[in-house]
Amino acid sequence: MSRTIFNLAAKCDAAGRSQNQDNYWVCPDLAAPFSGIGINDDTDVDLSAKGALLVVADGMGGMKSGELASEFVVEGLKKKFRNLPDDVTRSEASILQFVTDAVTEADKVIKEYARAHRESEGMGSTIALAWLLGDKAYCVWCGDSRIYCYNPQNSLVRLSHDHSYVQRLVDEGKISADEAFDHPDSNIITRSLGDNGENTDLESRVYPLHRRDVLLLCSDGLCGLLDDKQLESIISEHCTSSKDTVEALWQAGEKAGWSDNATIEVACITESAVTPTRKAEGYPAIVPAKGAPAKPGAAKGAGNVASGGSAFTTDNRKPGLWERYKSLFLIIIFIAIAAAAIVWFMLPSTPDKKDISDYSTEAPNGSLGASEYVATVDKVFSDLPTVESIIDNVRESGNLSQPASESLNNFLKNVTLLTDIPADLEMTKDLEAKIEAINRVRGSAVNTLQSYSPADSPNRPGNARPATPQRPVTPAARPQSGPSNGSRKDNIDHGNKTGVSTGQDNTEQENPTTNGEGDQPGSSAPGAHGQPNQPPTHPQSPQVRPAIPIPDAT
Repeated sequence: MSRTIFNLAAKCDAAGRSQNQDNYWVCPDLAAPFSGIGINDDTDVDLSAKGALLVVADGMGGMKSGELASEFVVEGLKKKFRNLPDDVTRSEASILQFVTDAVTEADKVIKEYARAHRESEGMGSTIALAWLLGDKAYCVWCGDSRIYCYNPQNSLVRLSHDHSYVQRLVDEGKISADEAFDHPDSNIITRSLGDNGENTDLESRVYPLHRRDVLLLCSDGLCGLLDDKQLESIISEHCTSSKDTVEALWQAGEKAGWSDNATIEVACITESAVTPTRKAEGYPAIVPAKGAPAKPGAAKGAGNVASGGSAFTTDNRKPGLWERYKSLFLIIIFIAIAAAAIVWFMLPSTPDKKDISDYSTEAPNGSLGASEYVATVDKVFSDLPTVESIIDNVRESGNLSQPASESLNNFLKNVTLLTDIPADLEMTKDLEAKIEAINRVRGSAVNTLQSYSPADSPNRPGNARPATPQRPVTPAARPQSGPSNGSRKDNIDHGNKTGVSTGQDNTEQENPTTNGEGDQPGSSAPGAHGQPNQPPTHPQSPQVRPAIPIPDAT
């Protein structure tokens, strides 16, 4: 076996993200896998009988799932290669089978973990592996992490072939390689480790190692940021030093602006018995199916099939609806959000809810919304016991104090808030009963204010003055066959349930000379006609909105 000498360097970092989901392993000597010598210092290392290994894993999944997936891959390979049997390296078939088994075991670990932890569902990882053994490179990959080879006598070529939706478009001749670089769906991969819907689907090839070859393994954080021409230009300037090559590539990534995690591994072959050819040996060209329009650059970087490699079979799986139209969906969502924001800012601001707790505030001219109206009814209704107590005290003492007068007037001003019933208000029996109770007490308040003068008023003597008949308002659109003076049984029952006393009959008894709010033109009321009040009959009519008029508050 010919002697092969190389130096090795690697770097992995979160780069453009806060969390690093990439993982890697470089081992210069699998005979002593954890010696740690000959990395990042350009130390020339003789390739041992068990060879050297370079691994890149790019995890995916929410939270820390991607980080765990790539870690499972690397740790699984370390465990497998730590006890590498001697007979594995005797043939290419056994070598590739050993690597396939090792990666498949890591794939099973990812799937089992995802099944046991539902929050990690969908976790997975790519892999790009190069096992340098003898005078060959055994390459295995799954996903879009890449393996490149550069030699000064030819050019940079890809030894791997992306398992991605965009690469399939290139293979089918639908887009060019240049168009694929900036394609919006370049992050969609068609194969990965940990895919619960698919079995492990690795691809492998064997390439010869040449003197002055430079092997580059990287995650898509690098090759998705710098195109192949940029990579070739940088490598060509540092092709004898793996350390300088890694540093130059990293600096170029920083200058371009990292947008993803990045992993870079470089092996420079300084000595080998195999002389490089003038024609680069890379992944074979993909010929588009007959009838598909081939575009320039679709097969860029392709070369002859290396010995031991298998023929490429096109993957016929079609991308899903989201894969095909993801960009369109995102644009539609963005436009919808922007339109909603514009409409939101253009709509007139909603007026603040009216504060009815402060009786000193005058009633506003604007109308209440449905929710505000209901809240106002509840507030006014809760104040009825207090208002009725004031009315009873005034009638018992025959004296209307100034504070009592102000309290009754402020109560009536708050009732004014309920004058305009919102068109979209949904009337309920409970709300209707509360409004009727408010009307009842409102009438008593108006009658009290008209029948008594404040203690410090010039009209104090007698404390009585003619009362102006007040008409209580019952639910609109209901026929009135008699006065609605609060003597209805349903009103009384409701008042008893809510703790609100009617207080209406007392008004008529204490003021026999006053018709009260029961005297209405065209109604059968006591006083002028001397007839007893008759309870009005109101047919049940759902969704009829009571109307509360503006009272004449003095």
